[in-house]
Amino acid sequence: MRLKPLFVTCSLLLALTACVDGSDSEDAAGSGATPSGAASASTSGDPSASAEAQALAEEVEPSPTPVLEMGQTLEVEAARLRGPKGWDSDDAPTDTIKILQSKEDMWAFISIAETEDELGITETDIRRKGRVAMDNHSSSPGVRLRKPGELGGVPAYHLSGKSDDFTWLEKFGVTHNGYSVSLQFELPTDYSPARRQRIVDSVLATFEWK
Repeated sequence: MRLKPLFVTCSLLLALTACVDGSDSEDAAGSGATPSGAASASTSGDPSASAEAQALAEEVEPSPTPVLEMGQTLEVEAARLRGPKGWDSDDAPTDTIKILQSKEDMWAFISIAETEDELGITETDIRRKGRVAMDNHSSSPGVRLRKPGELGGVPAYHLSGKSDDFTWLEKFGVTHNGYSVSLQFELPTDYSPARRQRIVDSVLATFEWK
């Protein structure tokens, strides 16, 4: 087993844990700001609001239709999805984290993770949830909170950007039906934006809740 999946797994576990613990610290930031709200906040001198407004301005329009042939299924208790053809399951330490790795590129991963919210205390506001998830990427200034996306028709926070010199991150997360679910793409930075977007769009189109 390669070392890289361990880093993928640790990142997912940290993100899911933060979603449970971080809601109190985010209340002061208010409920999720819309793009226009973020833009107006940037003029007040709030650095985080300014960064968010800039990230929203950098949005890349999704490709109109998925163009990749799909292959293997990833499945957790709450949801399932399919990866592109040529991506295979890699080792994962638990049933709540599933990972696909590209045969073509050993540093390209798609992973899904979940935690069950047995106590009903997981943060559900996707803007605050996204900001909490950003705390796990504080050492990666290239990763930004983008405008919300969707997982299976449910609004989800969306992070994206360059997490290190070699990795581009796309991450979506939401609490739904008693589960906190995170879908993460780690793709080489030498992939073109169009190639990355095709992978993301193709996988998102297959995501479904059970």
